[in-house]
Amino acid sequence: MKNEPQYKQFIQQMLNDYQRRVYAATRNLSLTEIYWQPSQDTNSIGFIFWHVARVEDRLVTWCIEGGEEIWTRDNWNEQMELPREATGLGYSSHEVTKFPRLSNTFLASYFEAVRRNTFEWLANTNGEWFDSIPGRTPFPENTNATNHFKEFTIGRIFSQLISEENQHLGQISYLRGLQRGINN
Repeated sequence: MKNEPQYKQFIQQMLNDYQRRVYAATRNLSLTEIYWQPSQDTNSIGFIFWHVARVEDRLVTWCIEGGEEIWTRDNWNEQMELPREATGLGYSSHEVTKFPRLSNTFLASYFEAVRRNTFEWLANTNGEWFDSIPGRTPFPENTNATNHFKEFTIGRIFSQLISEENQHLGQISYLRGLQRGINN
């Protein structure tokens, strides 16, 4: 594909931008701030940050690569004391409230392991990857997601990932702002 470098460069720039911005939004937060919920029916910053890393792990490691998720391969699920299938998708308010209180550093470590894998995959792909359809769904436990993702190309999967990250970055920034105000 003659535009492959532009696709890769764009994806890498967007993923790097998310990483820079999510670290800025979570910088210097206490454990109480990371897990604060404005109401019982809302997510916390920590839960959202973890969920985004889990989604990237599922989308890239499982859906695109067809490999074992970093989540289980490197025993992150055991370290966080969460089930193998945990992703945060469709969680009830009770499940969100019961999410373990993990430090920002620990959450970032999982995120960085996932991100390294994503960048390694991008670096080692050829020109045919963008338009291919892996035929796997990142959420086989969710019927709606299975039907939704089944025909996605790898390019569309990355588009979904970038969209998901930006949506959740807005939520994280909003929750930080509610607690600390603008630019604090």
